[in-house]
Amino acid sequence: MSKNIPSIPAILAATIGILQFFTFSFAQEARIDVDLAANGRLVATIRGKFSSPAEPKTTSEMWFLDDIAGVKDLFRRRSSVAIYDPWGYLIANQVFNGTVRVHGDIIGGFRYSIDLAPLGPASAPAHTSWADASGGVLMLDDLLPQSIGRKSQITLKLPTDWKAFAAESEIAPSVYAVDNVERSVFYIGPKLRSQRVQGGDTPLDLALSGEWLFTDAEAANMAGSIFDSYSRQFGQLTTAPRRVFVGKFPVPTRIGAWEADTRGRSVTILSADMPFKAQSIQRLHEQLRHELFHLWLPNGVNLGGNYDWFYEGFAQYAALKTGVATNQIRFDDMLSTLAQAYNIDRIQPERRSLIEASMLRFSGGNTTVYARGMLVAFLIDITLMRSAKGKASVESLIREICIKYPIDGPRVDGNAAILTIMRNRKELGPVIDRYITGREAIEWQTDLDAAGIQAIGDAPLTKLSVKSAPTGRQKEILDKLGYNNWRKLTGNLK
Repeated sequence: MSKNIPSIPAILAATIGILQFFTFSFAQEARIDVDLAANGRLVATIRGKFSSPAEPKTTSEMWFLDDIAGVKDLFRRRSSVAIYDPWGYLIANQVFNGTVRVHGDIIGGFRYSIDLAPLGPASAPAHTSWADASGGVLMLDDLLPQSIGRKSQITLKLPTDWKAFAAESEIAPSVYAVDNVERSVFYIGPKLRSQRVQGGDTPLDLALSGEWLFTDAEAANMAGSIFDSYSRQFGQLTTAPRRVFVGKFPVPTRIGAWEADTRGRSVTILSADMPFKAQSIQRLHEQLRHELFHLWLPNGVNLGGNYDWFYEGFAQYAALKTGVATNQIRFDDMLSTLAQAYNIDRIQPERRSLIEASMLRFSGGNTTVYARGMLVAFLIDITLMRSAKGKASVESLIREICIKYPIDGPRVDGNAAILTIMRNRKELGPVIDRYITGREAIEWQTDLDAAGIQAIGDAPLTKLSVKSAPTGRQKEILDKLGYNNWRKLTGNLK
């Protein structure tokens, strides 16, 4: 059923790899050739078809993704775009951006090239496809047309010294079944090192590229421990395997910088190493705590819309609590981070509700999503523990959401679903009305008092500390937050 592809243009040589794509259920086929051009840059030449004249399909529109995670103008790396009807006649031949859609009675095929040189800014390679001599990341969503369909079968052919790493099911050697093109990611390169780090019902595999101050075994142990902790807190994921990739930035960046993207069942972490091993281990643990959370939210549920405030803000908070629980950070570090978020929220020139900030995340609302979102998670945690006498917490709230809206369930608006569950707990009403749907400044003195925590100083210099003589009830909440965790760990070592 594969389509015969003509030879690549003369300017391309030294084939780096071949990626073939076709969907039996929709009579769709495509092939991506990744080649080294004369100027040393990697270029993907993409050809494909939607249907044949004998099997007509009603595909009458074709367009491309042009903006993702704040990375704009993806059309600039596409060239020689040609769109054909099912009989091979040219419909359009142009370079067009994401606002332009090609129309035809029936669109049968396409051909174009994509320059895979890493895009700027430095954060872009974690969210878009790229490749160089050291390897690369192929994200099908920005490589293939948006009208290509959802389920696919991909055959990946690479040189003998290159490897591929993906969350997709390998149904035959180098042949992968893709359930969702939009969320499919392939990691390729000559020096990928991979291993299984977690078995059980949901396998977890880790791949690393490049040299790091931490060992592969240390990275695997961290990933497995955090994944197991989240599984116990939020519930088991589906049995399909999850993949984590940790690699170096393909562009120059500052020491310690990192950027990540969790898409479907794939976690992409690009990072620069730290000066010392202890710092390197701590940074990787921080990265894994945050990104592995995203395998549950938003990628483990079938929720739509802009509810970034929840899955980003609550990821920040979950990462803090897990850091304390695993003794990677001190309780004082957690309080310092919360105080910093409070100070940031207080000095915002234009305060937005979390709902509004999520809609404007990549055009000015990102800081609010993270800082205010994390603060709201903290306030909700204290409120639930206080009202339920320790029998409810932010973890039980997240678990209920994950169970009620599984990835294989019907699509539901994220904001509506989450707020409905929250409003079932009447004690959360003020938090919702004031900070999630409302724009009020965070007023947390009552909540801090309940937890035995005090705020010292005014924003932007506010600091948090534990009260010198907390009551018995305050001690219970402090213990749930992780205040005495270091004592528990020390006791276990005796």
